[in-house]
Amino acid sequence: MRWLIFTALLLLPSAAQAADIDLFIRIIECESSGRHDAIKKDEKIGGASKGIAQFQKDTFLEFKIMAGHPEYKWGNPIHQMRLLAWVMQKRPDLLIRWTCYRKVN
Repeated sequence: MRWLIFTALLLLPSAAQAADIDLFIRIIECESSGRHDAIKKDEKIGGASKGIAQFQKDTFLEFKIMAGHPEYKWGNPIHQMRLLAWVMQKRPDLLIRWTCYRKVN
């Protein structure tokens, strides 16, 4: 878990408050327990969430284009954390797309 905290500190800007880092970690803990290989199937939406931040593939593809990082890969945990950090910094309105954001916030 230490590597997750360290990564959060690197990904979020130095001006980020402790609450932002705490929220980042709580979302990841809730979504995947910090496991980069976590996969959850959702019968309601007919898809699966994958990775440390539990992105749906379509959501990941949508957000990486919005963030200006078409090179990001869905299965890469660093890319998932960078994209989650981008959402928190630039588009917090999109955080509602994570079930766990609604649970932990």
